[in-house]
Amino acid sequence: MTSIGLSKWRPAVLLLLITVIFNWRTLLTRQFTLLSEAEGVNQGYSWLVFCIHRIRHFQLPGWDPFTFAGRSFVGEMQTSAFSPFNLLLAAIPLNRHGLVYPYAYNVYIAVLHFLAACFMYLLARELKQSRFASLLAAVCFSCGGFFARVGWPDMMQSCIWLPLTFLFVLRAFRLVRFHRAAAWRNSAYCGLTIGLGVLGGRLHIVMMQAIVVITAAAYYAWRETATEPVQLRSSLLHRALPIAGIAALFAFGVGAIQLLPSIEYSPYVIRAIGPTAIAAKSVIPYTYLGGNILSPHGLLTILFPFGFNGANGIGERLSPYMGVFPMILVCIGIAFNWRNHWVRYFFFLALLSFLYAMGPFFGLHGFLYALVPWLWMLREPTRLLYLTGFGMAILAGFGADALLAKASNFVVWRGAIRVFTAVVAVFAVALVPSLLFNKPELNNWVALSLVLVFLSYGLFRYIVAGHSSRAIEFVIIAFILVDLSPFDWTARNKTELEKSNSNYLERLVSCDGAVRFLKSQPGPFRVQVEDAQPPNIGDAFGIYTTGGTAATFVYTTGRLKSRLDLFNVEYLMKPAKATDPNPVYADSDWKIYRNPAAFPHAWLVHQIDVQPTREDTLYRIDAFKAGDLRSTAFIKKPLSEPLGPPSGQPEAVTVTGYGIDHMSLSVESHGRALLVLSENSYPGWQATVNGRPTAIHEVDGGLRGIVVPDGASTVALQYAPWSIRIGAILSLAALLSLAAIFIFVRD
Repeated sequence: MTSIGLSKWRPAVLLLLITVIFNWRTLLTRQFTLLSEAEGVNQGYSWLVFCIHRIRHFQLPGWDPFTFAGRSFVGEMQTSAFSPFNLLLAAIPLNRHGLVYPYAYNVYIAVLHFLAACFMYLLARELKQSRFASLLAAVCFSCGGFFARVGWPDMMQSCIWLPLTFLFVLRAFRLVRFHRAAAWRNSAYCGLTIGLGVLGGRLHIVMMQAIVVITAAAYYAWRETATEPVQLRSSLLHRALPIAGIAALFAFGVGAIQLLPSIEYSPYVIRAIGPTAIAAKSVIPYTYLGGNILSPHGLLTILFPFGFNGANGIGERLSPYMGVFPMILVCIGIAFNWRNHWVRYFFFLALLSFLYAMGPFFGLHGFLYALVPWLWMLREPTRLLYLTGFGMAILAGFGADALLAKASNFVVWRGAIRVFTAVVAVFAVALVPSLLFNKPELNNWVALSLVLVFLSYGLFRYIVAGHSSRAIEFVIIAFILVDLSPFDWTARNKTELEKSNSNYLERLVSCDGAVRFLKSQPGPFRVQVEDAQPPNIGDAFGIYTTGGTAATFVYTTGRLKSRLDLFNVEYLMKPAKATDPNPVYADSDWKIYRNPAAFPHAWLVHQIDVQPTREDTLYRIDAFKAGDLRSTAFIKKPLSEPLGPPSGQPEAVTVTGYGIDHMSLSVESHGRALLVLSENSYPGWQATVNGRPTAIHEVDGGLRGIVVPDGASTVALQYAPWSIRIGAILSLAALLSLAAIFIFVRD
């Protein structure tokens, strides 16, 4: 029993060991960090901290009151608000600043690498590759290509599921002939993995996974029906169609709690595209889809990841590089297994996705943009390198099996030896000018790539000479790790970051003293952080701010941001080098100033100005003085009953409760009035006045307004959108159905 059990778990243990070795910088030392860049710290990391705090308080992370004067947190998918992986970090204690330990974050990323490797191993085994070849394919996918360099936790959470998605759709089509129930069960599991990708937070990754499922299913159906009699083809297709339908149904169901709020969110926000901003739901013009593309010479990245000084494309420095020797295996896998129809599929998947990544440099990108609906949502062409790496990893596994199975057959390898020898000879001759005359000058990274080419050639010649033992398998894996490790630039050296003063996690932590001061002040109030790269103290520390980092923005927030008075900004936080006089707080990193012009968090008005469009309202607000806005409110249409005239007697508004998704106020009004809240107007908020439901009006182009009667009133607001409630019901129903399928549906 024990030997069988150990044998079953041996691949997982090996992959865990490989993951630790590959991530030695961040797992075995405390000298490197994955958290250094401003966007990564202020976005992914700070969002993660917000989610963990919500989990620990048993709250849904639906509304985020801490950034942009309040916004829908779950509406923007990249926040990964409902990712199951958030539970892993929520179980780990936070540090003394209330933040996730950087080392825990490093382990979290390593876990994603490990899972990606395990899932790819299972797929390779499903494709009949040997244990060693499957292990190699797993290493190539997890430690090389797109996945190893992407760095964003939300993107990685979505990326890891593709091997399992492919595995289940493959099983479904294999079983559809003789066991329809088992086929449908696997299609439900396929939908589960896609739904988990949705919860991971990156819709464009899920779209790529859907492309793989659709093309693979179409290819498999075409292959199978092409050899069948005409009368049987229709039957096979009718059996196959429910597979796609069931997968889509469960994918939507599992991801509904994320998808529905995002659908609700889309009409209200804009995204920055190039030098402009457009509505999030609008088709992105083709001219703005070339921000991240692979240049034509980027083809050389498969051997030289730092060729042309790393300028292998425009924008993101992503590449399909997974090592020199794996590229040899990819070529071998294609050449010696071309009759295998899945080899052909993965070859064209890798090739076409690579060509797509070249954007306007190759016509495929523009052609598909014009032809395929919603393809513009993929945005960055280089993201398709994800599929390139996926296909190449599988092909490398096929190549490893072919190489080791035919290692001693010199006749088989004669042509390959000639080709590889010629390539190496060209590289060797090209080195001569640099060696003799130092012209052109050879940088260290290119020199390393050339050394790896020569060593890979030597290893290949050694294997085809008849050496194919277990020791060689160990050498191959070790050599691939030695190859990939130097080109893993996701981890940054802390010492170098300190020298350049570019460690933005330390910049965020440096706000700790200022945060403690702000939390000691009576509130609620908001803070405006004024810096070139403002730290996200909102999501990280729970300070109500008008700033933050996001991929999309509510339209009115951006327009009203110049009117800090409207958003209850009582404090301005600036770097310590600020020369403004009379700070109310100062330390070695930050200064805080009081803003005397700040509006209260809520106020009453008795006069309204009707402006039919939001643009008209915002135009009028820009021209108004602050004092005028304290007495007049702009709304879109007249109220059902007029407001009472101002009596001149003092009125009072007191915020009696202010939470993540609710607030309550005590109001004393002399005459019917409009209560204006310095809170973003957004669907899903419900209000009651003295216990009775009442309407929330959009005021001043984007704030909330509630009509209150004469006298004392109690106002309560709660964020309870239909999108989250219905999404939660659908997701729970899908998960319960999957549990029932797992228990009751057997092969």
